[in-house]
Amino acid sequence: MELIPAYLEAAKATWRSPVYDHFDITLRHELDGRGRPSVLVFAFNCKVDPAHHPLHLRPRMSTGHGTKNIHDRVKACNKHLGITTGTITIKSTGEPYSTAAHCTLIAMRCAKNHRPFNSVLDEDYQAEVEMLRPGTVLPGPQTVSRDIKLIYAEMSKNVWNYFIVSLLQSFYIV
Repeated sequence: MELIPAYLEAAKATWRSPVYDHFDITLRHELDGRGRPSVLVFAFNCKVDPAHHPLHLRPRMSTGHGTKNIHDRVKACNKHLGITTGTITIKSTGEPYSTAAHCTLIAMRCAKNHRPFNSVLDEDYQAEVEMLRPGTVLPGPQTVSRDIKLIYAEMSKNVWNYFIVSLLQSFYIV
């Protein structure tokens, strides 16, 4: 593998922002006055509409200074194409609100996403819940912990039954 492609892949592996997916990124040598390579520069070329968006160049040593200019380029591209971003659509289950279902969702969120039980004490989360459903009383961290243990105990019975049935079926299949 050549040095430049290897360096490019190594650099891309450290970039966390999804904004880079909008571009074809290459690494190239800029030449000095004598025609000799002097600096390495990342070239960001819009994948979506390259004809209407100029190439964005970023010196190799300046990649740790944030992504604001690159974000601005993506926003300009999306605006030019009429693409709106930043809106999130929440799919409704159609189920009416119930305290039990809400407690279950909180417990599942904590368990699945490795969130601490005391995340229900977060002021921003409480403000969000109040905005979406004013007057909602959130469970405490101990309740969330207890609910997770209860869900685990009940679901483990289903797993146990699944394996028992599978084992019994394997004896009867010839």
